Order: sequence, then C-alpha cells, then structure tokens
Amino acid sequence: YVLILSMISLFVIFIGVMGWNFPLSKWFIQKNGMIVRIVTANVGAQANVYRLGKYLNQIEADVVVLQEASEGAQAILKNSLPGQWDFLFQDGFVLASRYKIISTLEQSRSDFGGSGGIIAQYTLECPGEPIYLFNVHLETPREGVESMLYDSLTGIDEMKRVTETQERESHIAYEWVSRQDKVIVAGDFNMSTINPIYQEYWSGYQ
Repeated sequence: YVLILSMISLFVIFIGVMGWNFPLSKWFIQKNGMIVRIVTANVGAQANVYRLGKYLNQIEADVVVLQEASEGAQAILKNSLPGQWDFLFQDGFVLASRYKIISTLEQSRSDFGGSGGIIAQYTLECPGEPIYLFNVHLETPREGVESMLYDSLTGIDEMKRVTETQERESHIAYEWVSRQDKVIVAGDFNMSTINPIYQEYWSGYQ
C-alpha cells in the first residue's frame, strides 16, 4: 500500500488503515480487521493545540504526526493524550503513537543552512507487519509570494529561490520514501496537488 496525506489548510484529519490504496474521500478502510487512525497537522503559531488535543481524544486517534511544533505545543500534546503512547520530538517534528516506535531517521534542513526537518522516517510496531510512516515538511512559498506582492522585481528572484528549494526538498523526500514499497506519507507539502513539483514527485501516490 502507498498512502499520502498532504497539508493544505490549518490541519487535515484522515482516518486510514493498514490497507491498499484508498480514496481520501473515505474516512477509513479495513484490512484484516485492523483500523489505524492517523492525524497530521502543521501546528505553527496559529494552531490551537488544546483544541487539537481534545479532537484527537474524540476520534480516538492512534498515530499523530505534526510539523512546526514548538516545545510548548509538544508539552500540551503530551499532556492531552492519556494512556500508553510513545512520543518522539525532533526538529519541530512530533510523532505520538499508540504503537511502539521501533526506529526513526530524520533529514534536517540545517544541513542546507535552514532550520527544522525536511522529512522523518518512522517504523512502528504493529500486529501483522510494521507501519512505515514518513513525516514531510517542505519549504513554504510564503516568502516568495509576499515578495511578489510587495516588489515584483525582487519577488521574482525570491520566488525562484523558493521553487528551487521545494524541488530540492521534494527530491530528497522522494528518495527516502521510494526505498519502501508499503508506506504512509503524511505532512505539510506547502503546495497544491496541481503544482508541477507535486505532480513530478508525489502524483504517483494515493
């Protein structure tokens, strides 16, 4: 199976399952009786983490994958989830899982002069077979768009820089994801599904 969930608004909820490809219009699909509820969210400065924590409990989430999580947001989330959870905090990425975290790898943006993580790979212990989960956070186009609005001449150069960064980071993330056959990809791609970069690297996933 290959599942992909992209962040387009403040946060998107999907309830998925260890199964084969499914349309995102479905809330969940069963495979071998196993349902896994996964939530992804970019919890930047504008997100209400308290409300998100309450929602996670309401839907009985099994795995939570966050981007741009501050230390404060991490603490709120940890206090919001009762019971047995495994937690991992790294470079603004958060993984909270009812399933044991077996292993993790992460590519930091600091290797390229930036901050935060580009992609993290998690292996979760699950009955039957492990879950291979990826957390992706690509460069935001915000600075390029703002530059275009305020100064069209310099804005073109800034937008070109942002686009090149998104392409480089997509290439890096795709190389990581493509090493596994059965994966779940979640995160904030900071682009629409009709973006040429998204089409080149991510359109093959559903």
